[in-house]
Amino acid sequence: MTVQSQQGFSKGIWDFFRSVRTTVFLLPSIVLMAVVGTLVPQGAPYEVYKSVYGAWLAKFFLGIGLDDTFHSGLFMILLTCLALNITACTWNRLPLILDRFARPVPAGRKESLVESVSFGVGRDGKPGALDLDDFIPRGWKPLADEKEIGNPDRIILLKGRAGLLAFPVIHFSLLIILFGGLVSSLFAVEGDLQLAEGESHSSFFARTGTGRLARRRLGFTLRCDSVKAERDKANEHIVQYVTHLSILENGRLVKKAVLSVNTPLDFGQWRFYQSEYNEFPGSSGRTTRVTGLRVARDPGADIVWTGCGLLIAGLLLVFIRRKALELTLEKGVITARVWGKAPEWNLEKEMKSVTMSLERSLGRKKTGNPDG
Repeated sequence: MTVQSQQGFSKGIWDFFRSVRTTVFLLPSIVLMAVVGTLVPQGAPYEVYKSVYGAWLAKFFLGIGLDDTFHSGLFMILLTCLALNITACTWNRLPLILDRFARPVPAGRKESLVESVSFGVGRDGKPGALDLDDFIPRGWKPLADEKEIGNPDRIILLKGRAGLLAFPVIHFSLLIILFGGLVSSLFAVEGDLQLAEGESHSSFFARTGTGRLARRRLGFTLRCDSVKAERDKANEHIVQYVTHLSILENGRLVKKAVLSVNTPLDFGQWRFYQSEYNEFPGSSGRTTRVTGLRVARDPGADIVWTGCGLLIAGLLLVFIRRKALELTLEKGVITARVWGKAPEWNLEKEMKSVTMSLERSLGRKKTGNPDG
């Protein structure tokens, strides 16, 4: 393969991943896979699929991993391609975003332009007699100070540049969510633990990706001190299961906890849920009470929640619109002009705020009180 053909191949790959058409293809494909993973029974043996879908479809489902859709190679490939697509799109647009971040808002659209407002600062005002830096309203940041090019009486300020970060923040948050989902898919553990009153266990049986059970160690000992079922006032229906647990490390008690439905227990890297309650008659006539616990560990959950937080922040940044303010001083008159890619009512509000700020600054200058 020649250098030219290699460059052409690399460009083709880059164009594929930075294309919006790729996104349009990947998103419905991932949604379709998720729907299939919801509708098709997961982790069932071949005979179950054969009885429901027929021999040919059963072999097809098992062949492409639809019996464990969210861990299948096809689903992982789609998620990886989506991550690459988001990364390429963000990297492709990043230079444009940085360029817009460093230059003023174009003022060519008349619908986004607000009329200028002038303030007299004295009939005897001379160029350079006042410093425009003293009149910068709160919240506006200087962009281009033309003192450097021989014009000390004109300054441009920007507001709302953070809104330009909405696109990369949203894309970055999606990458974090995808990464967290991948971590969960590869390393999350879930299983069940049965404990009778007075019984202790330091391990449980977890379900693997193939549906088999494998013993997992907790790293500590969990002891069931007592378990009971709370009933309603008529003593007809069970309304709550309550389990009293003790956690021991190296034979030493480190924590006591009460576990109930909708009140899980977190310890170390594990989370315990109250899932069931059973009673069995004992040989001596006493009832043996057994609590059923769901044990879970998901190292990707915090990553996903972090991505969700960033996604919300990015969506909020979308509502921040970039605006520009120009202050000029000519023959003792300060002129303010506001424009930007924002609704007219928003620009009018900004102009009113700028007007009030300039009035206060001019009042301080005339009274000679810098603190107002």
